Amino acid sequence: MNEMFYEDIVITEESECPILLIDNSSSTSQNFHDNKSILNYGYKHIIEKLNLGDRFNVIFWNSDVSNIYPNITKSKLYSKLDTYKSEGCTNMNNAIRAIPKEWFINTSIYILTDGEINEENNKFADYMYEQNQYTQQRLPRRDNLKYHIITIEASNENYIKSNL
Repeated sequence: MNEMFYEDIVITEESECPILLIDNSSSTSQNFHDNKSILNYGYKHIIEKLNLGDRFNVIFWNSDVSNIYPNITKSKLYSKLDTYKSEGCTNMNNAIRAIPKEWFINTSIYILTDGEINEENNKFADYMYEQNQYTQQRLPRRDNLKYHIITIEASNENYIKSNL
């Protein structure tokens, strides 16, 4: 049985509806805790720990954008996480580019992933810099966006950490 190890997460969120980009690629089907997957169990645990409120703007993504849910309640999000299937590869680029412009008002983007990213870039930091440049061009104000990348994995390997 895998145990959950994490550092205390302390984030003060001022947004009424933070953006969650949730990876539902095939690798999120890995058994994580009591034979529950990262997708169906792990992400809910992290969302609880983050204490971000009760409403979110959510995009599920894998090879492409799976679904977009504006202003979804936490309980409805948890119901979706209970039934969602893991499928496809991991291409975060489409998810970031699918964020509607109106969501970019005094908010943060939380990227929930298992850390196995299938991107052309070798360095994740370079990739995120490119995505931030794209996002900043779409913002009504340039100083009101923060990225938080949270990885949760069934193994002790971490793609993002090893590729920074």
